[in-house]
Amino acid sequence: MNASERATLWLRLGEAGLVRGDPPSVDADSAPWYVRTMVGIAGWIAAAFLMGFLGLALTFIAKSGPAAIGVGILLCAAAIAMLLVFSRQEFLAQFALAVSLAGQALVVTGLFQMFPGRDGGVFVAVAAFEAVLAVLAPYSVHRTWSAFAAAFAIFIALHVWHWAALFPGLAALAFVVLQAAETRFVARGSLWRATSAGVALALLATVPAASFSDAGWLTRQSSAGPVPTWAAGGALLMGVVFVGTVVRLLREGGVALSSRVGLAAIVGALALAVAAWPIPGVIAGMLVALCAFAAGRIAMATLGLVIAAAALSFYYYSFEASLMTKALSLLAAGGVLMAVRYALRTWIGMNASEARHA
Repeated sequence: MNASERATLWLRLGEAGLVRGDPPSVDADSAPWYVRTMVGIAGWIAAAFLMGFLGLALTFIAKSGPAAIGVGILLCAAAIAMLLVFSRQEFLAQFALAVSLAGQALVVTGLFQMFPGRDGGVFVAVAAFEAVLAVLAPYSVHRTWSAFAAAFAIFIALHVWHWAALFPGLAALAFVVLQAAETRFVARGSLWRATSAGVALALLATVPAASFSDAGWLTRQSSAGPVPTWAAGGALLMGVVFVGTVVRLLREGGVALSSRVGLAAIVGALALAVAAWPIPGVIAGMLVALCAFAAGRIAMATLGLVIAAAALSFYYYSFEASLMTKALSLLAAGGVLMAVRYALRTWIGMNASEARHA
């Protein structure tokens, strides 16, 4: 994109009320991605040597909980200070990220030494600490990692309290809120974009992983039955968030909820939420894919579709039924989908303007 195209785009965004002021400056001397990658790797190597030296020299720190927390906070503060000053220099930015990860590890170690009972409150404290880092650190990779760590800590806390069934819905709701904040609060758009990516990665990692391994690991309940017990409550909350997200996207796209496209989309979202309630990975993947595609984040949308397909494939191959039953099920599902497609084309196709919104 040349200077004229950038100026035109900025003018259009200003007319839409999405940006204000002068367009940001573009660094024409930015290095290619492969150069920045090599420089970033060099930063990690340098940080590894420094952390190894400090670890050998200050081994007594890890044995004391308060000392580990104090030193860890100092390392994180130093990393944030480096990012505030040198965020555009890849070597120092990656070096600061490695230093921050070392500090986070010390803080978590200190918390577990001070509270060895592995209570859920420790993981809530870890989540709060990571959330603060996500806000303070002006680096997208750091913010994404901190948001992922915070969401994962909340997942473990809910698991300890036997409330893990709430995590998919809560994580999905947090992702949708952060994704919506990116367009409503443009001044902090980089914060919302990075943190929403971290929460989405945590959602896509934990929910399908629990389904792939053992649902009992997620809720401490037996998974001997054909459908995990936790899916009933968790999928209900997840389905509500999914349908609400579809409604929000329709409104943002200028599609009336009472129109044919709007009604078809809402009914389809409800049908998907009901049909996929034993497979939360499908709903999670589709939710992330829809929101990411609406925001123009193609890579995340692709990841969501891959996770949904993987969850559905796993459920199909792990379903305890004969091959004939599975084949008939696929045949019936294909026939239903083709009939629904034909009905939608017949019903919606009469209004070309609405079809374009779909």
